[in-house]
Amino acid sequence: MSQKPESLRGRSTSQPTTHDCNWVESSLSCLVSGQSLAIFRMVFGMIMLLEAVCLFLPSQSTAGQVMMDVYYTGENLGMAFPYPGFSWLPWLPSWGFVVLICLMGIASLSMALGYRYRIAAFLVFMSWGYLYAVESTRTYWMSYYYLELLISFLMVWLPAHQCWSLDASQKKTQDSNLVPFWAIAILRFQLVVMYFYAGCAKVNTDWLLDAQPVTYFLSFPHVSERLQTFFPWISDVSLKTQLTSTWLAYGLSWSGALFDLIAGPLLLMRRTRYLGLALMAVFHGINHTLLFDDLLWFPLLGLSSALIFLEPTWPSRFFQWCKKPHFKRPHTRWVIGGAFFFPLIGCLLGWKAKADIIKDGAVVISKTLKGGLLAWCLIQTLFPLRHLLIAGDHRITFEGLSWSWRLKAEVYRASPCQVTIDDPKVLNTSQEHSARIDGTAWKGVSHFYRFMEPTSVDWMQLPVIFILQEPMMGQRVIYNPSGSKEPMPEGLDAVSKKIRNLWNELYGRAPSSAHPLTSLSRILEDYTTLLEKKGHKVRDTHHGLELLYQFNGLRGDGSMMPYLRRIQPFGLSGGLPAQVPLFLIEDEKLTIQQSDGLVMIEPNAWKNSPATGINGQSEYVRGTENGWLTLHLANPHPSERQALPQACLIQKWVDGQWQSPKIDWDYSRDLSVSKCMHMSTSPFHLKTYATHLADQWESLHGYQPKVQAQSFVSVNFRPQKSNIDPSADLAASKVSHWSHNDWIDLTSLSRIPPENRHTRRP
Repeated sequence: MSQKPESLRGRSTSQPTTHDCNWVESSLSCLVSGQSLAIFRMVFGMIMLLEAVCLFLPSQSTAGQVMMDVYYTGENLGMAFPYPGFSWLPWLPSWGFVVLICLMGIASLSMALGYRYRIAAFLVFMSWGYLYAVESTRTYWMSYYYLELLISFLMVWLPAHQCWSLDASQKKTQDSNLVPFWAIAILRFQLVVMYFYAGCAKVNTDWLLDAQPVTYFLSFPHVSERLQTFFPWISDVSLKTQLTSTWLAYGLSWSGALFDLIAGPLLLMRRTRYLGLALMAVFHGINHTLLFDDLLWFPLLGLSSALIFLEPTWPSRFFQWCKKPHFKRPHTRWVIGGAFFFPLIGCLLGWKAKADIIKDGAVVISKTLKGGLLAWCLIQTLFPLRHLLIAGDHRITFEGLSWSWRLKAEVYRASPCQVTIDDPKVLNTSQEHSARIDGTAWKGVSHFYRFMEPTSVDWMQLPVIFILQEPMMGQRVIYNPSGSKEPMPEGLDAVSKKIRNLWNELYGRAPSSAHPLTSLSRILEDYTTLLEKKGHKVRDTHHGLELLYQFNGLRGDGSMMPYLRRIQPFGLSGGLPAQVPLFLIEDEKLTIQQSDGLVMIEPNAWKNSPATGINGQSEYVRGTENGWLTLHLANPHPSERQALPQACLIQKWVDGQWQSPKIDWDYSRDLSVSKCMHMSTSPFHLKTYATHLADQWESLHGYQPKVQAQSFVSVNFRPQKSNIDPSADLAASKVSHWSHNDWIDLTSLSRIPPENRHTRRP
């Protein structure tokens, strides 16, 4: 960029000349001291160095785990979730990430020192940009990561090495310490945009009328602990009263929203600049020392970056003031007025920041630079508003939510989503009463799982003979006389005879034994009596069961397992006792004992018949009569779901009836816990995984199936609402970032229910 001297003597950086019709360009082209930009470069470079170091250290945001292991180099990472448009980025090997992060740290230090500045700034942007884009689940919720990305990009183009740098030390001209004012103005603009839109995100009923999620943030244990540390004279009772009062939550909510909205104007005007800096220190101080423990370096970045709003020569002025401290007499009217509106801290309005006087000329801003600055400003101004063009509430649909400066504006809670595969070659649901599962086309385990709610089992809807599977019991064959349309046998002898006849029809032999099922309390009562005789003190039923497991259960010698197998279904998981007589059928030729002690059914020995079918029929499985197991079990917890195959043929009991069978897919095998949480919350992450899953299925079967999902999300403690159309084929659906996507439920958010408006951490 060539320099063109111009007579600008006596012009201040805050007040452009009025005789120049193009005063904006004139102001941006002014040459000013590069001191403030140099300080900005040094601090930002050190912050990026700290970001690189922190990737190798445990973090609160990753529950005490090393961030690099959680997102980049761990053993169970699964698939990556890159930002849209960056799926082409290659995934580096573990050592590649280590090298990249080390390179970023070295480049950050070099940028801070101003050594080979342009190259160093470019490397910082490229390395941080790669880490940012290649795994969105690390950066999606962290708006300050996005700010660091934008600033690192701007630093590539800014002449921040003109002053106080190793590169500048090699230059001998006096003009080498000067920079065009546009380099400072663009940074100021970026910060104003961030704070303003962060304030706009808080202008809603949740934040202002219900004080959520601030009420929730105040309920974390570390908040009261830190307050007790800072103010030991506050009693515990008084502290708890203050934190649980609504006025504190409302005060922080309103002041936080107001600060974000006015921070930019306060810092831009010389009269209010010192007040703005003081409020900035209070704002980030409260966030860092009191409310949050997962913000890492954002408070430092916020405080240090705000110094760019001071006059370009503020560092030298500050050094001179330190040599001879003095205070100017404040303007009395401003002190009184400021103290009235802002107690104590408002007195700073009495001091007005002094403007620099430009004496050294200007530069010519090329058309390319003008276009670049204008394009940047337009994009940063308009892009966060794109959600206004899309129907629905973007806080739950996530359409237009990314890169919009949310900054802790919402708290999300989501149940684990359910992902299912619609493959008509395996599962035919076109006709209500036809065969549904074609075993010959199924390439998974030959099991059909029926999930039930232990507290609401309708035994008449189960087969006469069915297999029950429980985590601590293994698999049991149960005789259910209420599943038959025939009259129920009366008396134990009649039931035993009926079981022998059924078993003989299936296997040509009688079972090894058949026992009526009893309650868990009955077995524990006898076992507790035996323990007490041996000198053990049993506190309660739960303690007695723990001792049984320890001494004679799966963790002991296993001698009590045959008796535990005779308890009522779901007796170990809180299930209600069956209102009909049930019997356990044991057949040693039909079972195998695993290494963990659990007894399981041998699939190749099992035979299906109308008695083992559903409602007396076996039409749900077609293609093989034997070798298929229909297993009945309680709705599994996500941790228990991993004990089943990744792809399962399932059927659920809901609202008193069996739903249509589905092919259920366990995505937790492919994803870390953090990624599972993100996918259950964000429709776009779920869409990314659905595409990945369809590709996996195609590689195994030769064709792509439909991938469907159910997802329910709570925003700021509202009741959970669906944000995905369960009938949509996510794998084939198109994604639009500028209009509503049909596969996302068009959902709006009503007011938080009164009972949830003051929800706190349990």
